[in-house]
Order: sequence, then C-alpha cells, then structure tokens
Amino acid sequence: MNSSITPLVTNSPEYNSVSANFRTQFQRTLPKIHSILKIKMSNQFMNRFENFKKQKMNYSKLLLYHGTKYSCNIKDLKSTEMLCSHLKCGVCGIIKNGPKLTMANNNGNG
Repeated sequence: MNSSITPLVTNSPEYNSVSANFRTQFQRTLPKIHSILKIKMSNQFMNRFENFKKQKMNYSKLLLYHGTKYSCNIKDLKSTEMLCSHLKCGVCGIIKNGPKLTMANNNGNG
C-alpha cells in the first residue's frame, strides 16, 4: 500500500482532539492552524519504523507535531498519486519519502 492523506474535517471529534492537544504544547502565542492532515505512511516505511522500535529497548511513544510549507493545493488531492514534485513542498515530500532530518529545522519555517 502507498501512503495516504486525509484532511481532517474542522470541528470533527478527531480534529478537535488533535487541535486541543496541539494547543497544549505552547506556553505563549499559539500558531494558527490552517489544516490538519492525517498521513498514513506506506507499509515499507512502517515496516522500517517497526524494526527501529524493536531495536530500542526503552522505546516510548510521543505524540509530536510537524508544521511545514506546501506548494500545491494539498487539501484538494484525492490520492497520493497526485502529489506534486516541488522541492519546497514539505507535505508532498514527507508523504512520498517519509520524514527526513536533513530537511528539518527548528525555527518554525520548515
């Protein structure tokens, strides 16, 4: 199976849960939430992740958030086969290739 993307519907229970948890992560100014996308990664990526978890004895699960830029109209995509190829489109890059530390920064502009 390929990766899949689903925009969460504003004010749905899942959207409200994710946005409420996200907001608890900030002590000062809250960033504006433009949209929340649920990404189900490919089986190949998930198998690599499961193998990684097995190698870590003290593995603990954290709920983390990632804000990124996009160059396409990601909310209108019907399938991952329609992902763009723009180098600066972080959303499509993550869906196609998984998260890459080489593309990350910690200044909120990634």
